[in-house]
Amino acid sequence: MRRAADRAIELRGVPDGIKAYPVDDWRKSEGASPEPVRTRRGRLKLDEVELRAEGSSAAPLDPDDLAFVLGARRRQWRTIDDALSR
Repeated sequence: MRRAADRAIELRGVPDGIKAYPVDDWRKSEGASPEPVRTRRGRLKLDEVELRAEGSSAAPLDPDDLAFVLGARRRQWRTIDDALSR
């Protein structure tokens, strides 16, 4: 089970006006309530974030840019930024 958190985190390289929300992995053991997946050191495991624009004034991406951004399971922000600034 996966779900985006309600709290934003600081993430280096994310431009102004965009917030990063961690997508938590949750697991449910039989007979137990769901609990977040943790690393061996006990920290919350973070492999994915959901990027959200602050406010509603962000312009939508054109279809080609949207296809690029969503065309891979993972992207680094620098790769997205380089492609969109061409």
